[in-house]
Amino acid sequence: MKKFSFLSMLLLGLILTFAACNKDDDNNDSLNEDVITTEDLTAVEDLVLDAEDEIEELIENGIMAEGEVEVREDCPTRTVEPADGTFPKTITIDYGDGCTSPRSREKSGQIVIVQSAPLNETGATRTITFVDYYVDGAHLEGTTTLTNNGNSSFTRGFEHKITYPDGDVAMWEAEHTYTVILGANTPRMFDDVVKIEGSSSGTNRDGKTYSAEIIEPLIKAKICPWVGNGIRQVNRNGNVFTIDYGFGGEDCDNKAQVTLPNGETRVIRIEPRWRR
Repeated sequence: MKKFSFLSMLLLGLILTFAACNKDDDNNDSLNEDVITTEDLTAVEDLVLDAEDEIEELIENGIMAEGEVEVREDCPTRTVEPADGTFPKTITIDYGDGCTSPRSREKSGQIVIVQSAPLNETGATRTITFVDYYVDGAHLEGTTTLTNNGNSSFTRGFEHKITYPDGDVAMWEAEHTYTVILGANTPRMFDDVVKIEGSSSGTNRDGKTYSAEIIEPLIKAKICPWVGNGIRQVNRNGNVFTIDYGFGGEDCDNKAQVTLPNGETRVIRIEPRWRR
C-alpha cells in the first residue's frame, strides 16, 4: 500500500511538473507573439510614413529644390501628367532598379499618386499606390487614401501588405485622422507637426490577427522620421499590451516601450527588423 502511494505521488508530481512546464511554454509563446505583432505593426507603419514624407517632399518641393531639402539629381525621377497645372493629375515617382533615399534606404519600383485637386483644398483626395516597390529588400504593396476634411484635418485610410526579405508576410489596415497642430499656415511642410488618432488591425507574420487603438494621440513632427509621442493599445487574441512612443522623453528617436500583458516592459526600435 505504501509502495502504491509512493508511486502515485511520484506520478502526480511528474504530471504537475509537466503541466507547469507546458504552461510556461505557452506563456512564453504568447509573449513572443505579442513582440512579433509589435515588430510587424511598427515596421509596416514606418515604411508607409517614410514613403509619405518623401512623397510630400518630392511633390511640394520638387526633386531639384534647394535649401531645406536634399537635391536629387538622378533618382528618383518624377513624372506629372498632365503637366499644365490642371487637376486631376497623376504623379509617378520612379526609383528604377534602385537608389538610396535621404534616410539611407535602398528603394526600387514606383509610387503612383493620383490627386484630385491641390491638397490644401477641402475635399481634395490623394491616392497613393505602391507598384513593385521595395525598401531594403522588403516588398511593400497596397494603397493609402488621403482626404482633406477642412480645418487642417485629414482622413487617411491604409491597406498594406509587407513581404519581408525572408518571405514572411504581414498585413496592416487602418483609418486614422491626421490634424496639423503646428505649421498649418506656413507654405512649407518642414515645420508641420501632426496629431494622429484612430484604429488599425492586421495579421502578423505568424498569421495571428490583432487590433489596435490609439489611446493617446500620436504626435509626429515632419522633420522627424518617427512618431515622437503617444500611446497605442494592441489586442491580440485577448492579450492586451501598449506601445509608448514617448518613452525616454526624446521628441525624435526610433525607440518605444512595450508593456506586455504580464507587466513586463521591453524597449524596441521602430525600424525594419531585417536591417538591425
